[in-house]
Amino acid sequence: MIAVIDPRMPCSAKAKLKEICEVVELPPFSALDSRVASHPDMLIFELGEKLFVSKDYYKEAKNEIDIITKAASLSLKLTNDTLGKNYPDDIKFNAFRIGNFLVGNSEYISNDLKHYSNHLGIKEATVKQGYAKCSTVVLKDAVISADKGICDGVRAIGFDELQISSDGVLLNGYGCGFIGGASGVWEDKLFFCGDITAHKDYESISAFCTAHRYEVISLSSEPLYDVGTIYFFSNKRG
Repeated sequence: MIAVIDPRMPCSAKAKLKEICEVVELPPFSALDSRVASHPDMLIFELGEKLFVSKDYYKEAKNEIDIITKAASLSLKLTNDTLGKNYPDDIKFNAFRIGNFLVGNSEYISNDLKHYSNHLGIKEATVKQGYAKCSTVVLKDAVISADKGICDGVRAIGFDELQISSDGVLLNGYGCGFIGGASGVWEDKLFFCGDITAHKDYESISAFCTAHRYEVISLSSEPLYDVGTIYFFSNKRG
């Protein structure tokens, strides 16, 4: 597998991740706020064997994007989305798929992404939270989030959810980060950037993950840090 990350991931967590798999670090996108300009969940979206990327970002990150698409045998879909520093211009790709649903603030999600998901027969599940992926740990059939609207929305479409407290995750320049942004899922493993055992809701999180047959792994002993989600891809090239 390969992991796609923000290069500013804390060093200890990054070093541990590099022991596990190949790592691709996304360069910052000049159009976004510098604090989140390399967050994968702001920049890319994998759906149906395609990797969605804005054509403007591809100009700045061609090498890294090409590494991902070639390694994971994905076709590249360049979109015409114009991303910006302010909400909602920064959330074109900040959504997630669970089952046959694309969950996010549908008013602002990339039109190209929505059109393709509709083509695949994937339904839209709209929530008010624009930073839907940032806010959410997405398991195969369940989510973990501090956002009540996301938990309610996911429950309404038939999936399990665990609502947790909104504190306990750091992000430089902001009052707090998001639990989804501090994590990444690969098969039956849930990785956290930092020490999930220090989170006030760890016991509930651990029990929930065990019930859904996921192993929880802390990448370091430091506080949880929002790196814009660790995206994992199958390395089909190897």
